[in-house]
Order: sequence, then structure tokens, then C-alpha cells
Amino acid sequence: MLSEIGGRIVAGYYFIYLLEKSKSLFIPVFVHAILDYTVGGIGVLTAIGTGVYFFILDRKKLHKSL
Repeated sequence: MLSEIGGRIVAGYYFIYLLEKSKSLFIPVFVHAILDYTVGGIGVLTAIGTGVYFFILDRKKLHKSL
């Protein structure tokens, strides 16, 4: 039961991260839909890829501002 609660908390923070970085509600909703409607591997890869994309994009903006 505790692992379920912990997993939900981590997922919630991940969706908040996507919302903050994309500045659009569409991206977290889209990733959530993919996770809901796909077979495990494809959805997880899409979620990880989206997070990595926004992380890299954020790093590029950081380097340009320096």
C-alpha cells in the first residue's frame, strides 16, 4: 500500500514538472493519456522521453542566458 501511495506522489510531481516546463496543460494530459491507453513499455518510454526533452530544453535555455 505504501509503494502505491509513493508511486502516485512521484507521478504527481512528474506531471507538475511537465506542466511547469511546458507552460501548457496539454502536455501532462497527453502523457497521462498515453500512459493510460498504451501497453506498459510504450507509455513509459513516452513519459521518460518527454521528461528528458524538457530537461534538455531547460538546460539549453540556461546555457544561452549565461
